[in-house]
Amino acid sequence: RLHRYQLKIIQTLISGATPMKRRALLCVKTGGGKSAVVQVTATIMRGIHIILVPLLALGADQVSKGNSARSPFSQSIHAIHLDEVHQPLQVASLREFLSNMSMAKTLIIVASPQSLLKTLPWNSLLLDCAHTRNLVRGVYVDEYHLFASFGSSFRPEFEASG
Repeated sequence: RLHRYQLKIIQTLISGATPMKRRALLCVKTGGGKSAVVQVTATIMRGIHIILVPLLALGADQVSKGNSARSPFSQSIHAIHLDEVHQPLQVASLREFLSNMSMAKTLIIVASPQSLLKTLPWNSLLLDCAHTRNLVRGVYVDEYHLFASFGSSFRPEFEASG
């Protein structure tokens, strides 16, 4: 069951008339339910949801939770960690998925800021999904306190990623 604060955040994220009205800040301890908020929001809104993470282990946990999620709202839920896509078959699979991405699917992309800033084989497809096909529905920053506490000395790429 979701907590009241999770439901309120989810409602804010899915009901805002414009992207600026769909902004929220959730500060809870580890295990407080941030992943559940992202998963529920992503499955209701469908499309692509990007989670920026500062550490690879956090990203792996997000992908595991995303791939184990089930939803009546979306026929297809997938989660990937861009920092883990290296093999040619993985790259080809991601390119194929992005090429055929539609609002009938939910894709949760977990990535370090570095992986979003690199020139990679799927970047143009991801930009096409974002700008031409309007499929990017949410961007989330996990462990933002690390950036807020240490500034760009922690990971300058957080600031560069916007």
